[in-house]
Amino acid sequence: MMAVNIGGTLIVYAGDGTIGRVNLNVAGTTTIAATRTLNFTNIIGNKIFAGAVTINGSWNNTSNESIELRNGLTHSGASFNSGAGTYSFTTNTQTLGGTTGITFDGTVTVTGITLNNAKITTIRGVLNGNATGTWNNNNGSVLNYENATTPMAGGTFNVSTNSNTVNYSGSGAQDIRAVTYYNLITSG
Repeated sequence: MMAVNIGGTLIVYAGDGTIGRVNLNVAGTTTIAATRTLNFTNIIGNKIFAGAVTINGSWNNTSNESIELRNGLTHSGASFNSGAGTYSFTTNTQTLGGTTGITFDGTVTVTGITLNNAKITTIRGVLNGNATGTWNNNNGSVLNYENATTPMAGGTFNVSTNSNTVNYSGSGAQDIRAVTYYNLITSG
């Protein structure tokens, strides 16, 4: 299989980008410019983004590729189609931020780090992590959790920060994690 290692930055600015059947490792930051799209078209190969990812355009993972992020994700763009693949947050403390909400249709794992939710995040798959993984809802953030499985059963679920909200919004029965909440909503 082909390996593509980008030692610097990946910028999608003059057209749309496509990542297919390849082992991809981006060491620097990744930026998708407004009106541009980064498409994932094949689940074969590892896709690792070691630098921060900033989406000002569109992220389109219709192939349901699993993605590893090591320095956070900022979405202020037109669309974020996560696909049903697993998004693994590893290596460094990270933040989910930006001006546009992020929805993960698949599993989100937090391994050995703290993942800070700074805006509105929806998780339809399982939110999980290992014993040293922490999900942290920042001040003013919202987590809409739609899965029946208890969030962060294998790690820490810190949702007591001033002015944050967790909304258990699944359409059926959901296991609510036994922790201290600042705002708790059950709307499903």
